[in-house]
Amino acid sequence: MDVCVIGFGAIGALYAYALDKTKQARITAVCRSNFDVLQEHGLDIESDRLGNHASWKPYRVVRSLEEAADRSYAYIICSFKCIPDITTTPALLAPLLSRLSADPPTSTTTFVLLQNGIGIEDDLLEAVSKIKAPTHQEKPGLLMRTKLVRGRH
Repeated sequence: MDVCVIGFGAIGALYAYALDKTKQARITAVCRSNFDVLQEHGLDIESDRLGNHASWKPYRVVRSLEEAADRSYAYIICSFKCIPDITTTPALLAPLLSRLSADPPTSTTTFVLLQNGIGIEDDLLEAVSKIKAPTHQEKPGLLMRTKLVRGRH
């Protein structure tokens, strides 16, 4: 399964590494400031829970969301700072949302928001709800192939 992780700081990198260890995910890491270091040297992971690994690299490293938008993803993990007064999450994810609109995936795409804030999912939920549902049903009751999972405390 293809997973796109946007924001490859400590949180994004640890989640990506944990998913990669399952051997069931191909991670595309969208990196801006740390692209060169990750591409050349990888990451050294030192974790009591996940173990230690020197020079780990995800399946694929890209500099931009435009590069990452060349395929569909089962999961899109957002681990970048949520600052809606400056740029909304849908604005940042525009290349991936455009791909979903133009070329609906053959399976569900789930957005995972690893961000702080109250109501941070609202803008993305609105944007995802505007994506046209497929015109045919592969499974009874399955119309929308993109979902946003909300967690409540």
